[in-house]
Amino acid sequence: MKRYGKHTKSEKASPGTEGYVCAVMGSVVDAYFEERPPAIRTLLRSVAEKEVIMEVMTQIDQHRVRCIALNPTQGISRGTRVMGDGSELLAPVGRQT
Repeated sequence: MKRYGKHTKSEKASPGTEGYVCAVMGSVVDAYFEERPPAIRTLLRSVAEKEVIMEVMTQIDQHRVRCIALNPTQGISRGTRVMGDGSELLAPVGRQT
């Protein structure tokens, strides 16, 4: 079974994982989760006026993850809610058919 960070693929956080932003440093965002944090390489979305999409890059400790924002982080701050649905970043490869 492949390992992704601290969780095996079958142990990924359940859809609907909810947490909040605890730090914003440019395009790097730290998020806190009461229960199991989302798996590495999954997407988080901010619940704010302007949605920010982030990819989880590493697990800092038992409750916090560090993410890279894929669009500008303007509009999010500490305390902003984030939601994870367990999906991974998808990029088209090759010719469209």
